[in-house]
Amino acid sequence: MDNKLTDKDMVSIPFFEHQEVVTRQERHIVRLLIALVMVVILLFVSNLIWLHKWSQFDFVSDDIEVTSEYEGNANYIGGDGDITNGNDKSTQSSDDQTQR
Repeated sequence: MDNKLTDKDMVSIPFFEHQEVVTRQERHIVRLLIALVMVVILLFVSNLIWLHKWSQFDFVSDDIEVTSEYEGNANYIGGDGDITNGNDKSTQSSDDQTQR
């Protein structure tokens, strides 16, 4: 059996219908491009707003007096994870007095 299509087997589509489908596809592509550009712009703007809000926070540090037992090094781990290393205040003052 020969499965070749002949001219009478093919469906003929009028030009105006073809043109209508192409026009509809072009409008759809334009809408998708507009949506893509809007998404990119909104993502950029939201990131700028987020960066601006995070840069507004003030970071405050408090001075903490750290003492240790047995005249050793005094270590303090703050709530934010900072570690303060130092000597006991009483040992520093006694060392300063002996040097004078």
